[in-house]
Amino acid sequence: MSKHVNSGEPQCEEALILEAIEAVAALLSVIRNEAVIRIYLFILESGEPVSVRKISRNTGLGHRHAIRRLRRLEEAGLVEKLYSASNMSLYVPTGTSKRLYALVKGKVRRSF
Repeated sequence: MSKHVNSGEPQCEEALILEAIEAVAALLSVIRNEAVIRIYLFILESGEPVSVRKISRNTGLGHRHAIRRLRRLEEAGLVEKLYSASNMSLYVPTGTSKRLYALVKGKVRRSF
């Protein structure tokens, strides 16, 4: 019976690894310039839903430029629109993005 318990753990770990690989692949598919990286990191580090206006102000990008980059991140499944109205949209990182960020942040901190 312990074989079943132990055999499930590697499958769970393998699923997490595959999820991380898919997230990295999605990230690499859209990160072609510094603006996308700045937006993505700002959303991840904010810890709350953020508006396009707030993203623009904090990254130094124009409103339209930020919207184009947000669409790329959204299409890649790295961020999602939490709320949208005629004059405001709020963005949050996807669950996969948050888990990947936490993993990478933990590894980077331990390496210093």
